[in-house]
Amino acid sequence: MSAATLQRTEANDQLSAVKTDTLPAFCLAAIERHNKPNTVSEKRGGEWVRVSSDEFARRVRHIALGLGEVGIQPGDRIGLISENRPEWSIVDLAILSAGAVVVPLYTTQAPDQIRFILEDSGARVLLTQESLAASNLCHRPRTHERTWRDSRRRAVETR
Repeated sequence: MSAATLQRTEANDQLSAVKTDTLPAFCLAAIERHNKPNTVSEKRGGEWVRVSSDEFARRVRHIALGLGEVGIQPGDRIGLISENRPEWSIVDLAILSAGAVVVPLYTTQAPDQIRFILEDSGARVLLTQESLAASNLCHRPRTHERTWRDSRRRAVETR
């Protein structure tokens, strides 16, 4: 057996030993197993900002705990609108980890479309990035809007 085949076999054995009965558990197990220094990255002000596997998983867990603390229950629907950015992936996985359902929204959708999707889906919460929340693009009465910073701060408080 070649070294590459042996390595793949060992990786498959490790994967099957990890309890991955849900999609979020499977994703987090893969993230932790690969332990990359740049699980997600983005360029800010001309500099690359990297989020390691450990930091990615920590943020997912803290946001998921924060969602539970504010009353989100398994099966609740949560609207998520953002431009493409690392936080979208983190919050998306946190919502799923909390057992909630992601209601994805696009920044290019008209406010009336966003309002209809939120009302039709029964979303309890709308998570947005700060610049969208500030523009009132996503305003909907009875929806608790939280920005990325609010979500992270709240999740950190649950440590």
